[in-house]
Amino acid sequence: MTAFTEQSIEQQQYEALRRIRHIVKRSEGMTRNEIIKEVRRIAEDGLRLSKAGRER
Repeated sequence: MTAFTEQSIEQQQYEALRRIRHIVKRSEGMTRNEIIKEVRRIAEDGLRLSKAGRER
């Protein structure tokens, strides 16, 4: 199991926010539900919003 440093967590969070912003701005051709699903997936992974992610 990898130990995350504060800096690496902060970098992951910044990258997740950047990806979310990109999806929202460039969402042409995506349905509202597809956008929401993708944003949730990124947020749970990169921002550790899911219970499993917070435990890391």
